Amino acid sequence: MQRYVGSPIPSALSPGFVANHLTFSPRTYPSVEGFSGILRGHPFILDIYHEAAVGLFVGLRYNGQPVYFAAGPAPVFDVLNFTGTDVVFGTPSAGAYMALNLITGHPIVNLQQVVPLKGYTGLMAPDHILGVPNTNWPVTVP
Repeated sequence: MQRYVGSPIPSALSPGFVANHLTFSPRTYPSVEGFSGILRGHPFILDIYHEAAVGLFVGLRYNGQPVYFAAGPAPVFDVLNFTGTDVVFGTPSAGAYMALNLITGHPIVNLQQVVPLKGYTGLMAPDHILGVPNTNWPVTVP
């Protein structure tokens, strides 16, 4: 897996992509962080975007197809853990979490289902993203 900060960040979404009553535009939703890798033999791209008035958004592409675009679990959140086919986002101090399946784009927002996926206990975020061996990437979205 690779992490991207700054530019260039591979684009998970194409301009004009519509999901959840949102139309993606790189001008409205500039990328601030991205991840790419291979899952089940196919590439994925996960991007985090910042919209000034609302906060952070997530876009996901799997096997060449966009599968998700929506706001995160809170206006500001951390990337906490990659757990096989899921990624866990959250703001531990606010108790706001979300897991997103990197293949289907289906979110899990039920706290009882998401919290075990975050991979640690407590109300503080870990000091690095969990679940990615041999890395020490910070959890905080730039």
